[in-house]
Formats: sequence, structure tokens, C-alpha cells
Amino acid sequence: MRPANHGSGIFLPVRRRRWRRLSLTPYNFRRSSKAFGGAASGADGYGRFDPRDLGDKNQMGSVQTRYGSAESLRRLFAVAHASGLTVYLDLVLHQLQGANQGNGVYRYLGSAGKTLNARGPMNPGCFRGVPPANRPEDAVPVAADDFEFGNEKVYQDCDPPGYTIRLSGCRRFDIPHLGCRRCPVRRRQGNMGLVRFINS
Repeated sequence: MRPANHGSGIFLPVRRRRWRRLSLTPYNFRRSSKAFGGAASGADGYGRFDPRDLGDKNQMGSVQTRYGSAESLRRLFAVAHASGLTVYLDLVLHQLQGANQGNGVYRYLGSAGKTLNARGPMNPGCFRGVPPANRPEDAVPVAADDFEFGNEKVYQDCDPPGYTIRLSGCRRFDIPHLGCRRCPVRRRQGNMGLVRFINS
């Protein structure tokens, strides 16, 4: 089924009693950030372009995402909460697609929607194997299972260090980061013990 918009907010109140009888109170919602392809039918959110654009900026050929506007998403969440549902949003954090300023270069519209000055610009040093930075692949449990999709972020060896992820409590650098291999917090807690996905 291809949802045309966030119209789920219309039927949630109708279905809530039935769902509660079945103990279906959590609602796992699809990826909602602007994807490469904008509002096209294939733009399912895995090929994410701008993580902060929920359907309110004219990027990738449309203002809305495939699933609707930012306002309809807010309405859906409000109705879900009013209906006693807990909402979980599916996020894609480790890849981007649709570089708009060159290979591995992402720039986003600011809040006024006129200039490419929004937070979180990405550069080739943020991604695995993108020239001229050509950053190496992160250490993963099974490297053979880790295939690239779009531009895959690197966390351990990104340039500048710590830009794609931050590790809470690291004091070695001004920006705490996972790439700090000598970090005492990392040695104490393990790689993912204190990771916060801030998605800078």
C-alpha cells in the first residue's frame, strides 16, 4: 500500500479502540525526512537527503515528502498521542543520497527557504570512499554484509573528527566523538555505550 500522505491521522481515532483491545498501542511510523526524489512514489525515506526537512522546504523537486507535509505529520502525531498511542519514528542515520553541490557535498535550505545555509552540511570527509577525502570504511562486525547505499557516513574516521557523531563525555577534543580511539570514556563504556546520534 502506498500512502499518499500522513492521512493516517484521520483513521487513527476510529481504529484506536480496536487497536487497544488488541494491545496495539505503539505506532511505528515510516521514515519521514525528505528523501532523494522528493514526493515521488519511490522516495521511501531510505535514500534520505535532508534529515531536518519533514515536508516544509522546496527541495528535491517538491515541498512535501512522499508521505505529505510537515503539518500533516505534526497532526498525525497529535492525533496518535490523543488516541493513547506511543509513536516511534523510523530514522535512517547512516546514509544520504542526492548530493546537490558536488560529489559528497550536501547543502540544505535554511528556515527561510531561500539560501543553502541550514544546519548539518555534509562534505566528502563525512562519507566512506568519496574523493578527494576517500575515508575508510568503519569497523563493522561483518564487513561483507555492509554494502554501500548512496553516500554512507563514516563515524570513526570522519574528517573533521567527530562531525558525523558525538560521544558524550569525551574530553580529548572540543567536539566529543567516536573516532577518539584513546578516549577514556570509550575504553570504559565501549564503542556504543554513550553514543548519542546528534546528526550534526
